[in-house]
Amino acid sequence: MPQIIRTPIQKRFSDIDSFHHVNNVAQQMYFDVGKSDFFDRVLGREVLFAPTRIITAATETSYLAQIRLGDAIEVTTEVERIGNKSLTLLQRIIADDGSVRSESRSVMVAFDFDAQQSIPVPDHWRKALETERHAARSAPAEGEGDIPAVGLPLKRAERPAREEGRSPERKGRKT
Repeated sequence: MPQIIRTPIQKRFSDIDSFHHVNNVAQQMYFDVGKSDFFDRVLGREVLFAPTRIITAATETSYLAQIRLGDAIEVTTEVERIGNKSLTLLQRIIADDGSVRSESRSVMVAFDFDAQQSIPVPDHWRKALETERHAARSAPAEGEGDIPAVGLPLKRAERPAREEGRSPERKGRKT
């Protein structure tokens, strides 16, 4: 089983805003695609549709660099923490040059829809998630290159050129 689930993202023209980069709302949708792929591969599709399933309780996202329409990107997803009734996922949007463009943490809660309440993480979920988490911590991610450490600022070389695609009146001004 992979340590870090990598999900290629196909951008849509409608994801691009008037500044010619992927809007932050679209990036949240990319993280949702990564979550769905992660849970489908690790816990099975029923975790998204059965009476007992996983729901999002909180998200926190840092936008580190712009994503342009032509950038090839993927979302990486891994388990950062498993609690009694919740788990925390760490996700990153990574460009084909290896730079992290944004990262997000999501607190996901085990929820019984029939009883309308949170429940302890089921044992079979915990076992699969623990296996995934330990694999992610003990081996490098599949694919090329290492993923930069969480929360560290990107080096200038990892950032996209800021002047590309700017209109003459915007050149030299920071976004």
